[in-house]
Amino acid sequence: ASIRSAIPAQPLTMDIKEFRGHPILVYKCGNVANYCLRLPDGAGLQHQDIPFTLAKRRDGVIGSLTAVDHSATYVGWQDFWLTLQAILEAERVRANTANPWVNASDYNTTRNPGDHPDHKATADALREFVANHYQRAWWVAYDLRFRPANLTGASYRAKKKVYDAYSGAVLD
Repeated sequence: ASIRSAIPAQPLTMDIKEFRGHPILVYKCGNVANYCLRLPDGAGLQHQDIPFTLAKRRDGVIGSLTAVDHSATYVGWQDFWLTLQAILEAERVRANTANPWVNASDYNTTRNPGDHPDHKATADALREFVANHYQRAWWVAYDLRFRPANLTGASYRAKKKVYDAYSGAVLD
């Protein structure tokens, strides 16, 4: 829904690609590719102990992490981040760009306090390999609500349109 709202005139395609033996659902539209690893949500309710999360896989608390649709199991932290690396490398080649941008939630908890544990774990996975071939833009997630607005006008409306499409689809 968010891709369709951002790029309405382009066809949206769906495919399953395999990376390191893991089948991953991919939506493509124009120059956008959305890879759905379908991992369990690591946030949950406050004080709720979620047994299988990306952060617990990173920290070695659990040995493997399985997608919610059972399409893939990541055994070991390295298996996960090497899979992300393979995805980004495929996109780097597809885009024919030597040093593309990677935008991810900031791993630094001082600059980005109170972030979602999955965002932090994903940033930690990216940090395993992005330094050599990727330009990085680390963004602040949930702490934005405590900061002054940094978008106005058309930029704000474009971001709101994409967010509203996403959240509307989730609520539906």
